[in-house]
Amino acid sequence: MRSLLIFSLFALIAFSLAENCPENEEYRSCASKCEPTCAQKIPTCEMACGMAKCQCKDGFARHEGKCIDVRKCP
Repeated sequence: MRSLLIFSLFALIAFSLAENCPENEEYRSCASKCEPTCAQKIPTCEMACGMAKCQCKDGFARHEGKCIDVRKCP
């Protein structure tokens, strides 16, 4: 019973995050452990699923906490 409650809580949190990602981000249930930044557009990291979260959409990189078009990186 306890595991069902924990699973339900996790599913509820995941669902609410999926609808509240900031601009140019999308919810990924199998998030990359590292994502592109303007300083490192093609990061080197292990190919394994990280914790589910919002990440920059393809073609965007994180800069000062926001996801911007990689063509607009300073």
